[in-house]
Amino acid sequence: MRSALVVRLRVLGVLVACAFAWVPGTFAGLPPFPDKGTLAADLRKLDRLIDDFGKTDGSFGLDYAEISLRLADEVGVRILHAVMVKCRAYTGEEPLVFVQLVTFLDRKPTLSLLRRYEKSRLEMERIYAHEFLTEIKMADPKAVAEFLRKARHKK
Repeated sequence: MRSALVVRLRVLGVLVACAFAWVPGTFAGLPPFPDKGTLAADLRKLDRLIDDFGKTDGSFGLDYAEISLRLADEVGVRILHAVMVKCRAYTGEEPLVFVQLVTFLDRKPTLSLLRRYEKSRLEMERIYAHEFLTEIKMADPKAVAEFLRKARHKK
């Protein structure tokens, strides 16, 4: 009787551990999904980023890159959750406006979080997580590092 109880408790422990391992951010130093207030603030910051993109005549030039870099520095990898929420709302290629922002985030946790979003039950999250992963992998880390160095040195 006791061994059956121990086996059941172990199985339950494994199931609970597996469930927590799937939740973004609970392990591996990934940022947890933000609370509603933080997420709303991050979404407003993304709206401002989109507005700023419109002010740059729809160009992904240096001005837009600096705005994206500032936001990446300010919020960090947590902003990726808000980006993915935005991706759910779009039907076209609008989320690609966030590629520079995602590229400027810390590489390792960003890649880990995007890989988790690739397994999302929501199609748009899966599609854009894969798209962002592709863009990050294509980005030249040395060129990104050089840009970051110059932008930070300029301040």
